[in-house]
Amino acid sequence: MGLKKYFIIGMIGVILLSAGIMVLAKLGEEPAVNNTVIVANNTTVNESADDIAGFQTFDDPKIVNADIFFKINAEGSDNISFKVSSVAVHNSFYDKWYILNTKAKDIGELFKNISADVGVFYNKVYVYIPEVTVNVNGSEKIVSMPSNKIYFEGDFIRIRQNQNAYFELTFLKDNSLFENSDGTFVFAPQIKVSVYANATESNLTGGGIWTGLTVGMNNNGKVQAGLKYTPE
Repeated sequence: MGLKKYFIIGMIGVILLSAGIMVLAKLGEEPAVNNTVIVANNTTVNESADDIAGFQTFDDPKIVNADIFFKINAEGSDNISFKVSSVAVHNSFYDKWYILNTKAKDIGELFKNISADVGVFYNKVYVYIPEVTVNVNGSEKIVSMPSNKIYFEGDFIRIRQNQNAYFELTFLKDNSLFENSDGTFVFAPQIKVSVYANATESNLTGGGIWTGLTVGMNNNGKVQAGLKYTPE
């Protein structure tokens, strides 16, 4: 009986020792790598897809006596043509978007938003261009863009009561078309941005300019002042 007792105790000791060795070995292993890709809000895996459907917008915009007008113009060669299908401006205080347009529009059409919230800056602009065509030697060709989505930021204007704002984006087409070494063309826009205060529908620019700058798109689709596409 005594030998059996010592045998059992010995076996328990062996089991505990083995378990301890396994735990120590496990602790010494490298941690597993998390390869999960997390996609941030308002981004998409498809870089050419329109983001407008994912924007957080105002469900019940505050009605005040101030409007946002928005127009996209183009200067330069008639051989380059495109339309705009989405336009939105971002309210910095509420971190939400006012959507001005979601349908294809010709260049030069005026977008007018429902009444906008006042007393805050509008600090982001979003424009989506679904397609760009170029006439090369009498033949229409669809050309690519680094990104069909145009985002850029800045404290563009502070909306005030009874003081409308007018955003005017002018695409400088002659400075926006690039030819790569393989003969392919890329449209990476250079855009003159002008934002006016105290606008009226009959006199959009009469109230004076608040913001004026030129932004450009680089090879990665980023848009800001000073950037430009480099042919590849």
